[in-house]
Amino acid sequence: MEVEDEHHVLTHAPKSSHSFKNSVHGLQKITNKFTFSKIYGQETNQKEFFNGTMLGIVKNFIEGQNCLVFSYGVTSSGKTYTIQGKKKEIKYSFSSTDFLALF
Repeated sequence: MEVEDEHHVLTHAPKSSHSFKNSVHGLQKITNKFTFSKIYGQETNQKEFFNGTMLGIVKNFIEGQNCLVFSYGVTSSGKTYTIQGKKKEIKYSFSSTDFLALF
């Protein structure tokens, strides 16, 4: 896998894969390009991630917009950790019911 820029990832089929073998006959590509709205590196902290992904959505929600945050992945893949970060980084924490109680 190769990060091409902040929006694109390239994957390359291993030489032992069926995709690589089929590419010789023109049936499949060796390299696939995937596009994302933003790619965050391992050095990204929770605040940078929140500001880049959630801040606008939260502001829109507070202003009355209907909003949805959908986090998808296999069990134990890090969805909750990605959103919440490390316990020592958490400054404010409340559940959705606490948030709704404010209104």
